[in-house]
Amino acid sequence: MVLYGRKSFLCNHENEEGSNGIQIDNGEILASGALAVVDSGIRDVWVPKLTLDEINGAIKVTGFENDFYTVDCSQIGSMPTIHILNLGGKRLSLKPEYYTEKVANYPL
Repeated sequence: MVLYGRKSFLCNHENEEGSNGIQIDNGEILASGALAVVDSGIRDVWVPKLTLDEINGAIKVTGFENDFYTVDCSQIGSMPTIHILNLGGKRLSLKPEYYTEKVANYPL
């Protein structure tokens, strides 16, 4: 799994103590053992295809248009927190407001 951009980044290491990977709320760890890079410079997220499918299922993706996955904005409050584990010994928790973006008049 890779998440990256331009400003700053953290990288997980497979030999650090504890599990690494992605976790949805408090569920099972997805993409266990995958290398992750997080960069605050851009909003793009790259993960293994199977992990993406599980995340999209958990957040109830409604479509894919113009290179963006879409969700029902009225459901953002009930979407799960996505945790990226063991980044520099830390857990990065992304609440729905950090992995979604409301776009006015989005052409669907």
